[in-house]
Order: sequence, then structure tokens, then C-alpha cells
Amino acid sequence: LTTRTFATTTDTALATDSGKIIRSTGAAATTINVAALLDNTVTSIIQTGAGQITITGAVHVAGLTKTAGQNAVIRVTTS
Repeated sequence: LTTRTFATTTDTALATDSGKIIRSTGAAATTINVAALLDNTVTSIIQTGAGQITITGAVHVAGLTKTAGQNAVIRVTTS
């Protein structure tokens, strides 16, 4: 799978990120908006830095929306 890495405090997942891996390496907390991810895909978001990730973005977000700590993975399933 293709991986896109970022280290900023905000990020927007694009339609081209659908079905891929997004990795956050930042030391500060970050927010990722996943509203643009395509339907019927599973996208993995990995926190490899110290900064906790919060997921936002319209109807695609349900349930837990924050990573638990470094090396945590969130899988965003869209339908």
C-alpha cells in the first residue's frame, strides 16, 4: 500500500488517500479531516509521532475518533 506521511497539526485526507496509509510523525496533537475519502474503502491512519490524532469529517466518523498513543492505528471504513 502507498503511504503518505505528514508532520503538521492539521491535515485533510484527499480522495486519492482512499484505501491507503496516512502516517503522522508530528510531536504535537493533530486533526485529520476525512470527509473527502471515497466510499467503500478502508484507509489506515497511523500515529508514529508523539502527537495524538483526532479524526473529524462529516458522516464518515463514528465511534472512537482519537488515537490512544504512539504507534496507534485508526482504520477509517467508508460506505
